[in-house]
Amino acid sequence: RQLFERLLELNRPEDARRVLVYLETPPEASIEALAIAAALGGDNDWVSAASTLGEAVRATDDAAVQQALMLEQARILETELGDIDGAERVYRRLRVLDPRSLPALSFYRSWFRGQEEPRRSFALLAQLHAALDAGDLAAERVAIAEEMAAVAEGPLDSSEHAIEAWRRLREDAPAHVSACETLRELYTSTERWHA
Repeated sequence: RQLFERLLELNRPEDARRVLVYLETPPEASIEALAIAAALGGDNDWVSAASTLGEAVRATDDAAVQQALMLEQARILETELGDIDGAERVYRRLRVLDPRSLPALSFYRSWFRGQEEPRRSFALLAQLHAALDAGDLAAERVAIAEEMAAVAEGPLDSSEHAIEAWRRLREDAPAHVSACETLRELYTSTERWHA
């Protein structure tokens, strides 16, 4: 432990990372892994920082600690290294631990848009919409419902999905004139008054 702290003081994060592997207390090691990753990032050694976090994730069984480490690892991969595929793999593992993880859902919101997979994009937007709190994030819920409607009416070309999206939009913003009018038109054109 003293060696680890001394190596960090000497600004030798790579050596400290090697010592981390031998530490026996995963929660403390995880906090230390974040410190090492920050030090490596300060030296612009983002590859080692992401690697350190990956090793720390494997070294702990605590799901909450794993989530925190994976979020930082995914952020480094995505923003610092530009490794979108690597970030996607980390976010996928994160969603296994927490299917309603807002950072992961937000990542996949743009990921599926870029992949041109309208079905998966719509399903993910529905999950993200449901995961957001109606109180504090009402404006974001409205934006997501509008995006759902655009996907449903555009590349997905599904009146059922469009009805679902416009219903959500009307629930989030009852005064939204376009939502009410569009729903009326969809019900009339599909003859699905029961929908």
